Amino acid sequence: MNSSRGLIDAANRTLEELLSRPIFKDSLRSIIKNIDPESARRLVNTIMWKDQEVLLALLGSLPLIANTIITALDELLAQVNQKFPPELLKGFAESILADIDIDKLSSVTSRFQDLKNELWPVLDKALKGKSKDKGD
Repeated sequence: MNSSRGLIDAANRTLEELLSRPIFKDSLRSIIKNIDPESARRLVNTIMWKDQEVLLALLGSLPLIANTIITALDELLAQVNQKFPPELLKGFAESILADIDIDKLSSVTSRFQDLKNELWPVLDKALKGKSKDKGD
């Protein structure tokens, strides 16, 4: 299968078409206004414990999901760094943080730090192995 004709490519082509339609953008705004963060924990528990087959399928696809997110974040960061001045980004970050649940963000940061500390040796080994493969 041609890698440029996968799920992400299809989503991109669909989104390019949809973004040209005002009705889609209005619908998107309406959907975004109805995001309910307080239900996120229930959603995670449903995904994890309602049907372990689905959980295992998701876990099995983690490399593809991770590579997709990593590639998207790499492009996002490249675009942001190239096109937005630091002052604008700082103001935007301050504006966003004013509306974020700082207690939960602190909890996530702490839990992520714990997980990172546990997994860092594995990640570090993979990164060092990649550097050796390139002859760095």
